[in-house]
Amino acid sequence: MIDSDRWEEIDNNKWGAHWVSKEDKRITMNVNLEEMEPFNDEDTPEQVYLVYPAFNNSGIPNSPDVYGESGYLILEDARESAIITAKKIMKLSIDKITSFDWGMIE
Repeated sequence: MIDSDRWEEIDNNKWGAHWVSKEDKRITMNVNLEEMEPFNDEDTPEQVYLVYPAFNNSGIPNSPDVYGESGYLILEDARESAIITAKKIMKLSIDKITSFDWGMIE
């Protein structure tokens, strides 16, 4: 459950989900569907969900967490896991989010 006193949902669909902090409008939480390039010529591109908090549209930290088809039977399961991770991050204080480290939610 998202704390609606702290976060406003901007959108939530198959392409991702996005929230903006009501405490600091520069802080957003993002779950984006992206296509990752294959590691070699034999692989096909993989659709993945990237999860990351952002400050002024710049990711915190620079490398997002990735949930893709390779780790799940279907892409929808990857999306659900990505949103669960986003919800964990949104439970943190804004101060912690602005200096976010993935170890804060493990």
